[in-house]
Amino acid sequence: FREALGISASISAGVGQFGVSAKAKYAERCEVSTQSTVCILSFEARNAFVTFKDTPKLDPGLEELLKLNKTQRFRERAGTNFVGGMWSGVVFYGTIRIESGDELKDQEIAASIQASYGPFKASASIDKETSERLSRERIEILTFQSGGTVEPVFSLEELFQRAKIVAQQATKGGGVPIAVTLESY
Repeated sequence: FREALGISASISAGVGQFGVSAKAKYAERCEVSTQSTVCILSFEARNAFVTFKDTPKLDPGLEELLKLNKTQRFRERAGTNFVGGMWSGVVFYGTIRIESGDELKDQEIAASIQASYGPFKASASIDKETSERLSRERIEILTFQSGGTVEPVFSLEELFQRAKIVAQQATKGGGVPIAVTLESY
């Protein structure tokens, strides 16, 4: 599950700046277990890469350290890298957890959901049989979103509609920084 979210064990414990720790918390909320079947809807929409100017603008105190050739103190205060550019956009995950108590039944429901919605079918809707099955089972929908307008989701139909809206928002300036490149000073 963490692999589907792009979270490795080594980074899930702390880097909060570009959503890694938020994704890790989301993964914990989803509590994937052997008693449930999980379907994941995920996408990342990136806008064009933006390069920052050639040289970072330094605070006067940092410039003074460089003029005095105090490189060790400079590194202690500023590190060894600066952000050279970034991608903005949106990241969206929708997790559908199905718990019917019967693994085969869970998998059949998951397959029905996938067949109904596929890769963003234009007229996605759930068939009557799957809808009836879902009404008798424990279904939980969890979402993670970075960028765009966040709205609550209460059904499968709303989940897929929300994903489409968020993807559109990314192209209309609704993105947030989602990845950066680091350059050496």
